[in-house]
Amino acid sequence: GTAEHPAEHPQENPSAKKKPLTVTQLADAITAYVKADSELKGGYFLVFDDVDAVPLTLSLKKVHTERLSHLGGQEYFVCADFETPAGKVYDVDIFMQGEGMESLITTRIMVHKEDNVARYGWYEEGGIWKTTPAA
Repeated sequence: GTAEHPAEHPQENPSAKKKPLTVTQLADAITAYVKADSELKGGYFLVFDDVDAVPLTLSLKKVHTERLSHLGGQEYFVCADFETPAGKVYDVDIFMQGEGMESLITTRIMVHKEDNVARYGWYEEGGIWKTTPAA
């Protein structure tokens, strides 16, 4: 659960005013985004792995609804598991922004874990989420 790794993923900013999207809406939004994007690219969600410098061909396995966060304003954080055709699992962190379901856009995609090995952690500094290298 979240108590176990409090700093592993970005958490909600309590000063956010506007009513944020629900976890269900966000999960639906990311699922729809991945599906639409995959259909454009031959059936896979393509993510560039900046560590191994290779494009990954991924299929969505699971959206971590327990790790969806409203970061304040119109920014959201989503974490999902993807799998390659060879069966390697990637945990991908996705940032989205928008007022509502229709206007959500994806602003940042990062490979967080490769076969369950984390590449970085998260911390907040002045309202901005930043990554820290994995120990």
